[in-house]
Amino acid sequence: MKKLILLALLTLITITSCKQKTTTKKSAIISITNNGINGIDLKKCITIDNLKDAFPSYTITSKTGQQDGPDYLYFEVLKDSTTLNFMMNQQEVCLVNEINAQTNSVDMYGVKIGMSYEEVKKLRPNLVHKTDYHFHTTLSELNSNLKYEISGTYDGPDKQDFIYDEVKKWKVTQFLIK
Repeated sequence: MKKLILLALLTLITITSCKQKTTTKKSAIISITNNGINGIDLKKCITIDNLKDAFPSYTITSKTGQQDGPDYLYFEVLKDSTTLNFMMNQQEVCLVNEINAQTNSVDMYGVKIGMSYEEVKKLRPNLVHKTDYHFHTTLSELNSNLKYEISGTYDGPDKQDFIYDEVKKWKVTQFLIK
């Protein structure tokens, strides 16, 4: 009888500790989709409390960013090697305009930071690259909000019209949802 009680007690302890581990692990997962991260979506009105609910073990700070145009509000979400920036709309300051993510997580397509353009193109064959006026090169697909910023070296002057062979070895440096 004592062995049966001891076995039941050990089973109960095991079940309880597994539930605690699952809860902790779940809060550390970053889910990157075409529209957002952890349920914080583009064009959704959010507050710092929404971010605390979506990222319970992260440090969340409201900040002001500067650019060539007017200053803008954004929320920075940090933990370990993960940095998430939620850029807010200038007119409707509660709306998310853009999300930038640097994380070890994998997105809904299997893409992760550090993969080459060549590797990403195997997962998303319709991606094309574009370099903007600030010389940031992104990979995007028509009608998709989820993009990737890539970076690498090029032996020549700054330019915007790279061909695939010039950038295919460049690596993903961050996820962009815009």
